[in-house]
Amino acid sequence: MDQLNRNELGVVSFGGSYLGRRKNNEDSLGRTIPKDPQVLLEKGRLYIVSDGMGGVNGGEVASRMAVEIVMDCYYALNGPAEECLRSAIRQASALIVARAREEAGLENMGATIIAAAVLQDRLIFAHVGDSRLYLYREGSLHRLTRDHLHILDTLGISEAEADTHPQRNILSRALGYPDACNPDCSLLEFHSEDRLLLCTDGLSDCISPELMLAALQSRTPKEAVNALMSSAERLKSKDNATSLVIYFNSEKRQDPPTVRIPLAEMTMSPV
Repeated sequence: MDQLNRNELGVVSFGGSYLGRRKNNEDSLGRTIPKDPQVLLEKGRLYIVSDGMGGVNGGEVASRMAVEIVMDCYYALNGPAEECLRSAIRQASALIVARAREEAGLENMGATIIAAAVLQDRLIFAHVGDSRLYLYREGSLHRLTRDHLHILDTLGISEAEADTHPQRNILSRALGYPDACNPDCSLLEFHSEDRLLLCTDGLSDCISPELMLAALQSRTPKEAVNALMSSAERLKSKDNATSLVIYFNSEKRQDPPTVRIPLAEMTMSPV
């Protein structure tokens, strides 16, 4: 398929989160679409999903901090977009560490993150932990990230074996851990009609690639998220399950410019 004419790029998105069997939601997601055309050209649109962990309220605090700090820092920093995204994630981790040291009850908090910056000529994405990014292209689903797990990075377990390993939820990298927050960052040239799924492990652990593929064949991002959330509910996800879906198209349909859309305004749960 021919690559999309960058001047004709349309981008639409939708996000949702399902509580699962948890009492509270430790996932967060956000979207920033700059109003300034020059900033939009240089830094693009930014989409983030984060999964928090630690303490009674620590997970919620950590994931919310991760999203908000990365969104702020990414646009405030100068330099190439890739380096700005890496630096913003490291800054978020450092601030999570600082707050955990200062506030009782937050001592062990941390978070994963998957962040995707959509520019006119490329997609830049970075992640820490086991929140994932998937690409739907020409009828196929491709996973673009590798989980940062102890059993993969330290024990040498294969990814196929990791799916059923008893230590599969122990991370080797996470925000909030000073010596273990090195984000992997990659670039991708997107094609016309590509679709992206950013998600937490509560979704990827519960839903098969086949169900993800079927959901991403939906007509709109909102319909795709509805399908994903309905599957998470039907399969009785034990964890919070969060997804943010982005469609590229050649019809010039666009999300409206906005400073930020935080979790509260993007969340839905199936009835």
